[in-house]
Amino acid sequence: MNLSRSLLGAAFVCLSLSSLPAWADPVQFSGPVTDIDGSTVEQYTGPGTKDVILRRRPWTVDDTDLTLENIRIHDVLNQKGIDIGATGTDNGPQTYNSITVRHYDNYNDVRTIGGLHIDGLRISGAGNNSAHPTDVTLQDVAVHDGSALPINIQDGWFGTILLDHVQVYNNVLNQFQIATIHSGHWDHLIVENSPGLQIAVMGKPGSVGDITYINSPGANVDVNLNYSGAYDGALANPNDALFSSGGGGLGNAVPEPASIGGLLFVGLACVRRRTRKVVAK
Repeated sequence: MNLSRSLLGAAFVCLSLSSLPAWADPVQFSGPVTDIDGSTVEQYTGPGTKDVILRRRPWTVDDTDLTLENIRIHDVLNQKGIDIGATGTDNGPQTYNSITVRHYDNYNDVRTIGGLHIDGLRISGAGNNSAHPTDVTLQDVAVHDGSALPINIQDGWFGTILLDHVQVYNNVLNQFQIATIHSGHWDHLIVENSPGLQIAVMGKPGSVGDITYINSPGANVDVNLNYSGAYDGALANPNDALFSSGGGGLGNAVPEPASIGGLLFVGLACVRRRTRKVVAK
């Protein structure tokens, strides 16, 4: 581990000790933990090299539902933690029916290359080419003490997105991101048992569904629909960069952490919230 990376890690540790939110608590694993130390695996050295620690795609026709659980990924340098996406086939893109990530702890993911897009967890789809919606459940997930984009859901047809006990804290960018800037849409977003969670939604008019908060004081979803001129067409080739194992293409074209803060305040007249209040049982 080089000196600059050690100093960055130390800085984040100090930050976590001094400003750990009162509501934050450790991930509660339910079984044997897969622990991946990103400093000990193959490193990213440039385009075409290893860019993610754990990647999942539906590779067979009966690969319809994905569950990942009891995973700890930490000390990653210039790589994504978990990347879940779609697969291009001769019959069009193949996407999961459901994606569940539970009991996942990600920390000290560091980006040192400007403009490189990395995430603690990214879930992407096939945009408006999807044949069916994908339901997403994130349960007992924490991304903290890093400089990567914490969690990013983008460019897919998502039915219900359930965020149950999701924590994002002590990162350079402390926001969960949902993006339908280029293509795709989602129907329902439920924020449950996730106090203080800040979610930035960026998309086109008509691409954003309803939002429900349950037992999540201080949680907030900011919706920016100031992207009406963005790409909204079909992909010419289902095997293009959106579905490639190396990432890129539509799957990477989202605002970077350095610029997202400003974007959240652009076009406030276009911001709308559709919230249905639900009393927690």
